[in-house]
Amino acid sequence: RGDLRTVIAEGEVAQRDADTLGDVATAAEVGGLLAEAYLRAGDFRLAQHFLLEARDRAKGQENNDLLAHLGLISAMIHWRLRQRSRAEKELRTVTSLIAKAAMPRMHLDAMIIQLLITASRGQVDEADRLWLEGRGEAMAISAPHKEAQMCLARLPEDPAATYPDEATQILDRFLSGNEDWYWAPDYQLWRAQQHLAQQNWSDAEQVADAAAERLRTDGNWETLWHALVVYAQACYSRSDYEPALSAFDEANLILTEIGNTIDDPADRERYCRQPLAVRLRETRERILELVS
Repeated sequence: RGDLRTVIAEGEVAQRDADTLGDVATAAEVGGLLAEAYLRAGDFRLAQHFLLEARDRAKGQENNDLLAHLGLISAMIHWRLRQRSRAEKELRTVTSLIAKAAMPRMHLDAMIIQLLITASRGQVDEADRLWLEGRGEAMAISAPHKEAQMCLARLPEDPAATYPDEATQILDRFLSGNEDWYWAPDYQLWRAQQHLAQQNWSDAEQVADAAAERLRTDGNWETLWHALVVYAQACYSRSDYEPALSAFDEANLILTEIGNTIDDPADRERYCRQPLAVRLRETRERILELVS
């Protein structure tokens, strides 16, 4: 449900216990969970550290489930670093492992990552094909949460771009009264950006603030700075400069700290130059000029 601090604390204990017992497979599986948790917490260095450790433990084991899970985590790390080609390369390996083990839920997870990449490239027809195929598979195995995640992945980074209205309708219906899912704030954030694009400043501010509160509670710093930028942009658009500058400053601090966990200079530059990061710096500078 997104409580990353608890996942990390209990995961590290569980991994030590598994190592003590000589249970290599469980230690590797828990290492994968820790890699996922640190990724969302905004520490790419520790995410990659635990992933590499888990893969090292998994060597020599004929466990397609475990290897596929670790491959999916690696693909997601590449996606978060905006390395789309490397993420797709990882997915191709994962897909063959999943096919051998016949794991439909994991196949859906791979499709969700591929859909994120495809939608980010603006390949609308291919994104719609993947979305419909994924929805069909999710319904076939009675996994409505996976169908909802598929809908979230179909939404474009730019809310003004083309997307199927049914995707948001399914998400609204699924999350109504059921917002414990760790990815629910991602949808709130997308809605806030949509309000921002439509110049509904108050709605954008309110929804982004709610997303930021949940992300902060969960310890999800990797998404929190995005929500803070959208909240600050909404405040700035209403000429409410003090809370805007405060949110921009917090977002900038988090972004800088996350950037410090990315060892490769090119990856760090790419991450810190994504569109919301550019908007953060440019709008923050405008506010400083206005209030100076």
